[in-house]
Amino acid sequence: SAEAREVNYLLTRGEQDDFEEDAWLDLYIYQIAKKLGKEFTGVEGYEESRELVRKSQKEPKGATKKKPQRFNYKLRKQIADAYRKGDIFMLDSIDRMTESEHYLEYMLYRRNANMVRRMDSIMKMGKTMFTGVGCSHLPGSKGVLQMLTELGYTVRPVQSIALEKSKMARKYEQMQMKHRYMVHASEDGLISAMLPTRLTKV
Repeated sequence: SAEAREVNYLLTRGEQDDFEEDAWLDLYIYQIAKKLGKEFTGVEGYEESRELVRKSQKEPKGATKKKPQRFNYKLRKQIADAYRKGDIFMLDSIDRMTESEHYLEYMLYRRNANMVRRMDSIMKMGKTMFTGVGCSHLPGSKGVLQMLTELGYTVRPVQSIALEKSKMARKYEQMQMKHRYMVHASEDGLISAMLPTRLTKV
């Protein structure tokens, strides 16, 4: 709440491109779940993931850092093609070719373990679960799919042949969330209004 620019960026994707969804994909999933009255939670904490991402950027002294190639046009095209085809093994190869082991340890492997631990604990409660994670988290010996398999889960791919937005997705997007309005006041009581959620001090 103290970072208004960051909140606006998260809500609007920074208006930087022509994306399929109006919001970041995880926020989009959250919006659909809320409209359908589903329970929702994160499989990693914000502070936790931010700290691991920060550590991934800080290579240990003396480490040989691989030359970053992410913005090489040919490589970006390979990544985009592999993503569209669902070729997670190619994505894994590109990650290991372009990133250091230190980066992968903090950016992927430790986060994967945290996410799988939470997914496992939720599913052990007998709940059916839809989880969205970035595609780089899926493959490899330390990937989410392998970790779930090692815990005894059966994992199989679900291929989509849809080439355009489905009618179902459009239906959910057009649904209006029915908010419950209540009177909320500021800490000092000077301001009050009928709102769907409490006021947040910035």
